[in-house]
Amino acid sequence: PGVPEVVSPIDGATLTDQPSPVLVVGGSVDPDSGDVVTYGFRAYRDRLCTDMVASAERVPAVGGRAEWCVDVSLADGDYWWRAYGDDGKEWGLMTPAARFTVETSEEGLPREVRLHGPSPNPFGNETTIRYDLPTRSETRLGVFDLMGRQVRVLIDGERGPGRLSVTWDGRDGVGGRTANGFYVMKLTSCGSSSSVPVVVLGRAR
Repeated sequence: PGVPEVVSPIDGATLTDQPSPVLVVGGSVDPDSGDVVTYGFRAYRDRLCTDMVASAERVPAVGGRAEWCVDVSLADGDYWWRAYGDDGKEWGLMTPAARFTVETSEEGLPREVRLHGPSPNPFGNETTIRYDLPTRSETRLGVFDLMGRQVRVLIDGERGPGRLSVTWDGRDGVGGRTANGFYVMKLTSCGSSSSVPVVVLGRAR
């Protein structure tokens, strides 16, 4: 696949109150027209792109673009990111490294722990869960069935502060597909907890 187009953040961008930024590329052209191209993303702490802080593989394109929300909370400072196309047989060349700066303002920080409803909900293959943390703290986000049994742990470690997000692919802790139905997501952090319902419906085979 050809080199994707860097859409956002562009080189030199400053992201205020976005510790988990969304990285966006335009779709690349693949010489083999029958191949489906997905995208990989890399975020680094250094200009030479040797100290990786987060990564993603096989991100699909929607509407000619591929978007990935960095799945960790980045501290204030400078970061560099790159992306590439993957047609299932080989990777294309990576984009040139683009620098962005994360800045957090006190006014922009959440005031309380809050778990927002997943989007989409109900979902089939993947849903995004957004949550707010007022301070950096040990954080745990779990998925439970209606009997209270743990199905999956999505977050277990230090996160925050800021408005963050994580995705769930509808799989359980050992990689199996969960059954269609109702589940509960529970976020625990900073001595508080927050819960929301989620529905798995019509999963693709």
